[in-house]
Amino acid sequence: MKAKPTRLLYYYPGKYDAQYMLEMDNGWYYLASPKQNTAYVFNQPLSLPSFYMGATWPKSSDELSPETKKEILDTIKNGKWERGSGISPRWTEDDENTWPKRNHIDIHKEIPGVKF
Repeated sequence: MKAKPTRLLYYYPGKYDAQYMLEMDNGWYYLASPKQNTAYVFNQPLSLPSFYMGATWPKSSDELSPETKKEILDTIKNGKWERGSGISPRWTEDDENTWPKRNHIDIHKEIPGVKF
């Protein structure tokens, strides 16, 4: 994957299965799972916290260690990727994500997030 993260929206801490929801510079949202070496692509990030308890909403960019950030970046760049719900089988990173426009949602107001 060639997209770069711009913001960390939330994460699920875990010793063996931590996951990090990132807003990417291509307008899509990636849920990176470094221990699984997998990034899941979503057109919107809001459904996961309502299904899974325990999401941590970051207050500072410093909440993640440099080593964790490196693991996340390695997962996005070199790991396998999967399509999350709502993603077409023909999806590419160059496709435009129209979900926020269609639903009139400003993710920056819904989820403040922090700079990655």
